[in-house]
Amino acid sequence: MALPRRYNKELLVSPARLLSAFALAAGLAAACGSFGGADNNRTPGPVSTSSTGPPAGADGSADAMGPVGQDGAPDAAGVPLRCGATLVCRTTPCCVEQVGSSSATSWTYQCIAPCPAKEETATLECTDGSSCPSGQVCCASVISERTTAKCQPSCASPATQLCDPRTAATTRECGAGKTCSTSNIAELFLDASYGECKSTE
Repeated sequence: MALPRRYNKELLVSPARLLSAFALAAGLAAACGSFGGADNNRTPGPVSTSSTGPPAGADGSADAMGPVGQDGAPDAAGVPLRCGATLVCRTTPCCVEQVGSSSATSWTYQCIAPCPAKEETATLECTDGSSCPSGQVCCASVISERTTAKCQPSCASPATQLCDPRTAATTRECGAGKTCSTSNIAELFLDASYGECKSTE
């Protein structure tokens, strides 16, 4: 059955148009296949990775010595500083404040810089010989009711040499004829976890 005239005009396509449409479709298919093949055969490159180091503590870093301080990275001597029972200071000194009466004395500790400019406080840039460079010792002196401890080749009087009472007997850091004593350490505004080298004579 013959289609109505208006459909004949719309549906009849010349052979030239058909060939042109087929050529265009073939060209598009070839182009798509070329791009797809390049993607499918591409060898994956190396994967970039990064590491942020060990898990961070309160200060953004961790330390093999134990509890982490508040400030970030090794101190000037390159060795973390023991600060009280729980802190380890790094880029700052250990700031100690003695509070209370002689019968009920206590201490507070912070890793900050500078330490508070108050009486009955201690600014520790070292705590014993292990926190100093080789060949130096930790010397503490008291001026205007404030203790300052720094690494020095030797401690000139009236400065006193700080030591670690937990390890001094083994390390013998106080030298011959001396012992690591805690008996008068409160005079330096420190608690008995710190010691000073005193003569045994």
